[in-house]
Amino acid sequence: MHATLRPIRRLLFAALLLLLPALAIADSGDRPRLRIASEVSIDSDRIYLGEIATIRAKHKEHDAVVAALKEINLGEAPAPRMSTVVSGVKILAAIEAAGIPSDTLGYAIPRLVNVTRAGRVLTKKEVLDAVAASLRKDASLDVKVRDVRWTHGQVVPEGTTTFEVARVGQLNGGKVPLKINALIDGESAARFLATAVVDDWREVPVLNKTLERGMLISPSDVELVRLNLFKQPADIVAEVDSLVGKRLKSRISAGGPIRESFIDIPPTIVQGKRVTMRYSSGGLLATASGVAMQDGLRGQRIRVKNDSSSKIIRGIVIDENNVEVSVE
Repeated sequence: MHATLRPIRRLLFAALLLLLPALAIADSGDRPRLRIASEVSIDSDRIYLGEIATIRAKHKEHDAVVAALKEINLGEAPAPRMSTVVSGVKILAAIEAAGIPSDTLGYAIPRLVNVTRAGRVLTKKEVLDAVAASLRKDASLDVKVRDVRWTHGQVVPEGTTTFEVARVGQLNGGKVPLKINALIDGESAARFLATAVVDDWREVPVLNKTLERGMLISPSDVELVRLNLFKQPADIVAEVDSLVGKRLKSRISAGGPIRESFIDIPPTIVQGKRVTMRYSSGGLLATASGVAMQDGLRGQRIRVKNDSSSKIIRGIVIDENNVEVSVE
């Protein structure tokens, strides 16, 4: 066909696709054949014609054409478990743009093709297994992972899943703050903050006698007992040196663990201190600087002012420099 007639032919094909539910070109038996269903599912992050169409040829002389058709790129795929619509006009135009005249094919193309990208939600078990394996390798910890928690379901593409697990704070009250990166076929697919809940058996100081409010704690008042910190408050005092010489804010009975809030102990973060705020919202991980608006002990929730937005946000004290907050 003369080159000057091709634009007219393309316009006619496009008009037919808009007017008809589907366009079919009769198969002569010698042409490569292409057929597309109106609903298709794909796995990759791009929409290739070979993924949404059945493409065949009877003769080996057409193998190169079939291969070229399969590699035609129709654009970016939707997010996992989401859909997008590709028009038959776009598909036909892409075939022509690849240098393959439409009249050399036998094909059936719907007017609209709904393309869904396959995906799944990360399971508790696979994340738990990854976290347990990671914490077992941490020489600074001697814990058994009971559970792992995060705030939102994480949707990822289909593929081989691996995890990168990193601690973002100190073990406290049987909880370990984590940053998790889920990789699909080696590519990062979801990043999120999580908390590992662990059995953490340690020797911690307790009073061996009942002391009244206002009394000072001496070395002879303290002994060590083995406790699972998972079952204890987050602000339990874990070191003898943190108790000796401190004054009691209230009466404390013998044998029970001592919380930081029960003794006159300097706050982990003081009002006015500059801190790093760690944000977690779905797959979003971010940090920002801010100012503590009140004193806070480790594990306590305090108010923090965001430097950029001046917004007051509540967050949990992780250590003397970091507060974990959630985007509200």
